[in-house]
Amino acid sequence: MLPSFSSKGFPNVEKILETMEEYISDEILVSAYDVHYKEFTQSVDFASVIFLDSGGYEASKESELSETFEQEHIAREWTPELYADVVSGWKSLSPTVFVSFDHPKQRSSIVEQVERAKALVLPASENCAKELLIKPESAEAKRVHLDSIVPAISKMNDFAVIGVTEKEIGHSVLSRMVNVARLRHELDRHHPDVPIHIFGSLDTISTYLYFLAGADIFDGLTWLRYAFADGDTIYRHSFGTMTLPFNTNSDIVEGRSCNKCG
Repeated sequence: MLPSFSSKGFPNVEKILETMEEYISDEILVSAYDVHYKEFTQSVDFASVIFLDSGGYEASKESELSETFEQEHIAREWTPELYADVVSGWKSLSPTVFVSFDHPKQRSSIVEQVERAKALVLPASENCAKELLIKPESAEAKRVHLDSIVPAISKMNDFAVIGVTEKEIGHSVLSRMVNVARLRHELDRHHPDVPIHIFGSLDTISTYLYFLAGADIFDGLTWLRYAFADGDTIYRHSFGTMTLPFNTNSDIVEGRSCNKCG
């Protein structure tokens, strides 16, 4: 489980990092976008492992399922070259997993995503690894499709981790679990020791469900946004999981949650 830190929705991310340094010694996720724009300047070597996200979340107006929409996010310039500069200049003492580049305006086929991720040049260190984050193949597409991913899985041989976002792996909790299970089955045929990382999912309900489906690594900002209800830590889509059928579309869950709050 990776507590995540991002300037998107948290303008005081440096203060949050300073506070949590006293309590966190395990793995964390931070964004290369925030490193480039100096949203935090302190070292994050207090973590046992660092996942360096490639900045697609901060570079877009897209939201994750726990987003609170408290303020408008204005994305700044973000390119593969800027990400490569952050990677080449990375000098953390902690082992680091570098996530493949992602930008909402730069979509490509799954095979092209694999080849581009393989071409990322890492720092000259034994404490580095690559993660492939699989994204939709076009700017219009909202989700990834397993029928496109499966033929390319045999080529995913240079990655320590394979990642997908919770929002893009399915339209409901049930469809996401089914797709994660299918991805796990197909990975086991070619790369059985490679874990699956679900981006944007770190809460006390969906984490267990995706783990049972075959996922291994979970991150998200939910841990900074949850509310307590009847002894549980929940957010909007946790409400849907607890009160609606698992196959309920996320858009319907969103509306029902807002109606409940009203």
